[in-house]
Amino acid sequence: AGNLDTATLKAFTGINSSYVSIWYDQSGNGKNASQAVLSQQPRIVLSGAVDRQNSVPTVYFNGSNNLSTARFVNGYPNSFTLAICGGVAANTTYSTFGGKTNNNLPGPWDMYNNTMLVSDGSGASNFNLTTPINSTTGFAQWIFQSNTTTASAYLNGSPNGSGTTTFCSDAIVSTSIILGSRADKVTSFN
Repeated sequence: AGNLDTATLKAFTGINSSYVSIWYDQSGNGKNASQAVLSQQPRIVLSGAVDRQNSVPTVYFNGSNNLSTARFVNGYPNSFTLAICGGVAANTTYSTFGGKTNNNLPGPWDMYNNTMLVSDGSGASNFNLTTPINSTTGFAQWIFQSNTTTASAYLNGSPNGSGTTTFCSDAIVSTSIILGSRADKVTSFN
């Protein structure tokens, strides 16, 4: 029914911890997010207890782990909408949910702390978020959207900053989506 079968997960895990090696793309596009290295996989069960946030099963990123999709080739030609339910447990230097970057330039997006950047991977437009991504904000619904003229952010359905953009594409760089970190591992999610 679209819900995680936590009973089966707990039976499989026992008193141990479990980690996410593949987060399956539900869109039918086959862009699964994966991580082959066990030490870099985010956790879903800690010592037999399913990780939860607001009583709902959740994936826990600790600031040094991540999941990555296959590269998107011309996947976002002019616009995007990114929806995230997440929160920061402990602030890092640059708290982020993840990114789609090329040599630290968004292609098309990157967001961390109180900044959202939109680009085509060759230069960037940016604007400030009214409420930053940090531990004080807590668990929330975050929406980021942009096209080639404007970008907007929303927090729990309320406006959370907007700005003017000139580029919004990944056609030049065709990078992967990384969940829980940016490619440089300097900006991360805990």
